[in-house]
Amino acid sequence: MGSEVRLMKIVLLNSNTEQLNQSIEYVIPVNGEQRRVYFEIRYLEATEKWYITMTDAETGESYFRYVPVVACYEEGNDLILPFHYKDIGMVFCVSLVDSPESENPEKKDFNQFAVVWGDKYDE
Repeated sequence: MGSEVRLMKIVLLNSNTEQLNQSIEYVIPVNGEQRRVYFEIRYLEATEKWYITMTDAETGESYFRYVPVVACYEEGNDLILPFHYKDIGMVFCVSLVDSPESENPEKKDFNQFAVVWGDKYDE
């Protein structure tokens, strides 16, 4: 059977990019079990980049920390590919507009992008 990707948009930031540290809670499949997790998006002034972290809400276990948020264009670029052994799905950053102000999210224009989580499954 073929492997397909089911994507669910996760809105981690609203259009107010003044909030440089935001988190949201979701229930997603992790290693075959439904787990409550926190996704956090944080802008670090020192590097001038956005980063994403995912933590188990019940145990506090960090699934991944401070992964740089870079945009995906024609070919999907799974930001958490090195963490696939944890069976936590995939994360992409996609442009919401045809011509974003920058190639990758910057402090002032992150509202032109969306972070998307995907759960890989077999049919």
